[in-house]
Amino acid sequence: SHDLGQNFAKAFDLKFQTEAGGIEFAWNTSWGVSTRLIGGLVMTHGDDNGLRVPPLLAPIEIVIVPIWKSEEDKGRVKAAAHLVKESLLSWERRIPGRLRVHVDDRDGIKPGAKYFEWELRGIPLRLEIGPRDLDQNQAILVRRDTGVKRAVSLSSVGEDAADLLHLIQETMLIDARERREHNSIRGGITYARFREVMEGDGGFVYAGWCGDAKCEAAIKEETKATIRVLPDEEFRSAEAPKTCLKCGSASTAEALWAKAY
Repeated sequence: SHDLGQNFAKAFDLKFQTEAGGIEFAWNTSWGVSTRLIGGLVMTHGDDNGLRVPPLLAPIEIVIVPIWKSEEDKGRVKAAAHLVKESLLSWERRIPGRLRVHVDDRDGIKPGAKYFEWELRGIPLRLEIGPRDLDQNQAILVRRDTGVKRAVSLSSVGEDAADLLHLIQETMLIDARERREHNSIRGGITYARFREVMEGDGGFVYAGWCGDAKCEAAIKEETKATIRVLPDEEFRSAEAPKTCLKCGSASTAEALWAKAY
């Protein structure tokens, strides 16, 4: 029911250019993937300070904040910040595409206020550069995910920033998977225990299902939990459940059960 095909695209003359250069009508769905993905991103990675966007998804990966106190420093620090940006843009990293960089050189806003704004927006990496940093031929890289600061040489800033972004991406993925597993229950579980979980803090329960819609409907009626997905091979439990969570008959699939909010 969520596959709209090309009907709406033809009605509204909505077309796109294919990789081969041709023009085709768009294929539409109606299951709210965009809003759900955004919500999932916020819930998975956000913290008390705002968003934390994985580098591969961030529209801006590095924000450069030049710091100055005097008009004399202002000119040279701003110029240096834009030179650093050009250096970062020219860096060839291990994945396709250039680094996405922005210089926040707005006047009338203190550095601390800029830090707060970009942390709230979840930009993965902040690069601070001031007069003292220029004198030492360095800049300060600050990770959004951990808050850890690191001084790097301006001569190697591209390599250091790209490597750090790669590390941030890996770390955030590992943390998210560990958090998911911490809130998941795998292995044999009785229906009584399942109900306790759903009536308590909830979570993800991997359990068997016989394939009968009546069992799923009964579980939903009694616990408000539903099948969220049938995990593929990558996410299935090492030992597949042998019996249905509800009726106890032979399981035809492992299902991930949880409440929807």
